[in-house]
Amino acid sequence: MQRKFLGNLILLQALNWAIKPLWIFWIERTAQVHLGDDWYGRYFVIFNFGLLFNILLDFGLNNFVASRVGESGSLESVKPVLRLRMWLAGIYVLLVAGMGLFQAFDPALLMLVLLNQILAGFILYFRAVLQGRHLFRTDSIVSVTDRLIAISLMAVFLCSHAFAGRQGLLWFLGAQTAGYAVALLVSVYYSRKGVEPVGAVSGFNWRELMQQTAWFALLAFAMSVFTRIDALMIRNLTQGSDATGAVGYAEAGRYARAFRLLDAALIFSSLIATQLLPIFSRMLAKKENTDGLLWLNTRIVLFVALPAALAATYFGAAVWSLMYGKVSMGCGLTGMGSLFRFLLTCFVPMALVHIFGTWLTAAGRLRFLAIVAIAAMALNVACNFMFIPRWGAGGAAISCLITQCFFAVACIVQCFRLGAMQISWQRALLLSVWVLGAECCFGLWYRAGESFTFLLAAGATYLCFSLVCGIFWPEIRKMMRRGVPGM
Repeated sequence: MQRKFLGNLILLQALNWAIKPLWIFWIERTAQVHLGDDWYGRYFVIFNFGLLFNILLDFGLNNFVASRVGESGSLESVKPVLRLRMWLAGIYVLLVAGMGLFQAFDPALLMLVLLNQILAGFILYFRAVLQGRHLFRTDSIVSVTDRLIAISLMAVFLCSHAFAGRQGLLWFLGAQTAGYAVALLVSVYYSRKGVEPVGAVSGFNWRELMQQTAWFALLAFAMSVFTRIDALMIRNLTQGSDATGAVGYAEAGRYARAFRLLDAALIFSSLIATQLLPIFSRMLAKKENTDGLLWLNTRIVLFVALPAALAATYFGAAVWSLMYGKVSMGCGLTGMGSLFRFLLTCFVPMALVHIFGTWLTAAGRLRFLAIVAIAAMALNVACNFMFIPRWGAGGAAISCLITQCFFAVACIVQCFRLGAMQISWQRALLLSVWVLGAECCFGLWYRAGESFTFLLAAGATYLCFSLVCGIFWPEIRKMMRRGVPGM
């Protein structure tokens, strides 16, 4: 199971890291630079506002379908759940559009954002079917189709038109719409390919569906709030904001620049989570031991998250200069340096939540997750009310880090209590040495210099240290004996 998982994970990560960084570091970065903090901040606030109620486009149905198809291999539940999703999409549009117009958002921008959210939601639904059928390679291709189309369209537009203001933002959203539409058609085709048509389903157990999805819906809503409400609260709580929200939008644009890099980093762990859910569901249904797979994925996400957080902490100015040119990082909690450092450090707890939270979801511990998420939501909103008026976007970044650490610790402790993974003194010692060694690798090179060259040297030293430390020696030995799994 671990060998097959690694093979599919390598393909999924390779495709996504070949395509999505082009969107984030070329297209989206160019949009941020040309639109400026004000206009990009408007988009960021509206986009995150739409995500607050994204649960109506899911309601736990994706996980339900992935788990059900993964356990039984049947597509019997796909049609009735799809009809329910269509009704929920209608409710989503009415609710979010009404509340968005009340917030005085630009109507055209709001409608395009909502359309993109709906298309993306249905793509995730059909990808859940592919994942449930364990068609991970096909799912990997579908996962990058939307961005590939959007990159192609935006590349043509950037080469032939001036990209600025509201018109540029409309083109930016329109390219995403086209990409989502094509990806949806591809996902529908492959989710049905090779499967006998399913007729009308009689006696579908709606009560079971609601029992399994209600807690997940509450969980997803609470998580949406404490990860996405920051932008709206920055817009409304930043000192100096007037009725137009211009100052708040500009501050949200600053926050968006750093948050975009966190979003890029989370591609890694979120892709792992999408593959782990049906695998954990099947293993737990068969009462198989998940210790080895959970320990493997803990090391995988920490292997990437640790250096990312340390790079932001020590070499934030070098990374920022590479992205946006020579700009002042500022000082104190209101400067871009602190904002960038706090947000990228969030990658560590958020990546761990993707692993341990997925296990708890597969184990049916949604009630626990929902209760903890509600507590995290309350903590995040309270911290934002205290910190944003004082430190602006930097205060939101501090709130984000506090909330994500709280949620991650709760998930990890609960997994250990349920016996999902055993922690031995050997594992504890390995992790301790690894974390301290990584800190030394980046800290020592930082004292030598703060340029991008020294950042690369720190990364190379970290890789060598991890190899000597033997982080993945058991898996490397197996791969050397048997070849790369699944390839």
